[in-house]
Amino acid sequence: MKNGLEKISLIVFALLFIIRLNAQERVINGIITTMDSIPLMSVKIEVASTNQIVLSDSIGNFSVSCNNNDKLKVSAKGFYCQRIKLKGNTSFTAINLELRSGENNFENAFVYLNASNIDALKAYSISDNDLDFSSYCTIYELIPGRIPGVDIVYEEIPGEGVVGQFRMRGTRSIEGNNGALILVDGAPVDFQSLSFIPTDDVKSLTLLKGSKAAIYGSNAANGVIAIETKRGAN
Repeated sequence: MKNGLEKISLIVFALLFIIRLNAQERVINGIITTMDSIPLMSVKIEVASTNQIVLSDSIGNFSVSCNNNDKLKVSAKGFYCQRIKLKGNTSFTAINLELRSGENNFENAFVYLNASNIDALKAYSISDNDLDFSSYCTIYELIPGRIPGVDIVYEEIPGEGVVGQFRMRGTRSIEGNNGALILVDGAPVDFQSLSFIPTDDVKSLTLLKGSKAAIYGSNAANGVIAIETKRGAN
């Protein structure tokens, strides 16, 4: 009987210890971004266990008190809401919010940006309403000139024309293909084909990265540059 009571006491003690351990308060620091690198301010972060709500600061940083194995709900108008489950040893979390499609959501996103970052977000999707594309001689000048973080590597080979690629994320391997996938009116094209598209025929340019690019398969591992022409729009 005595041994039975001792076992029960040990079990109760262990359960209380686990409950207390999970209830221990700790501080989690983090940053909220979109498009992988653009910081978002005034994004709402809610702690599930306490309903505490904090807002990200002017450079996207935040700090909250929470329990072990707690959850965070991160939300901002125009973006997909995210629920983050924190692991017991987590002290920092980086959260990248994905922008919802649609012109209204794109406009709503500007509320969460510093003035210095508004142009950076716009640059990921620009149309001929924002810029006179014909001011550029070729698309090879237009794309790196208007989309930050995109480099162009190319050369003109006699008899072959222009050979090269656009690179978004730098060189990933010595021998592998590091170029972004290029789409014109939804269809994949090679780098050389862009020389046949006059800049005044470009309707819009869009940069896709991460999960948005993933829908195009392994060929989009280095990102996607989508070009819509005026003929394609019509």
